[in-house]
Amino acid sequence: MTLVIRIDDQVMDELKKRAVGLGLVFEPPNATLRRILGLDFKVRTSGGSGKKFPDVHTINLINTKYAEVPYKNTRMTFKQAWVSSTDKNWRYAIRKAVLKAEGLI
Repeated sequence: MTLVIRIDDQVMDELKKRAVGLGLVFEPPNATLRRILGLDFKVRTSGGSGKKFPDVHTINLINTKYAEVPYKNTRMTFKQAWVSSTDKNWRYAIRKAVLKAEGLI
């Protein structure tokens, strides 16, 4: 039997705000809660190469676990470094560092 938890409108509104703030597309409440709580670390395979890549939302880790952790020798935290630039190579390096720190790659 699956446990059902009912939430009120205020909780649902806060859930939506956090989902948007973390850059998550608002999905069914259970899926969004799983992502906000960090329970969505599934491993999927990439297209045919056989390598496994973690299905992790980097922004979730950066805003929670790594928000105050220094990023390399930049005098910035991971969160500050992520926000400082939208350059795809810069953000790729940050994502790779977070995944490496998590032991996922």
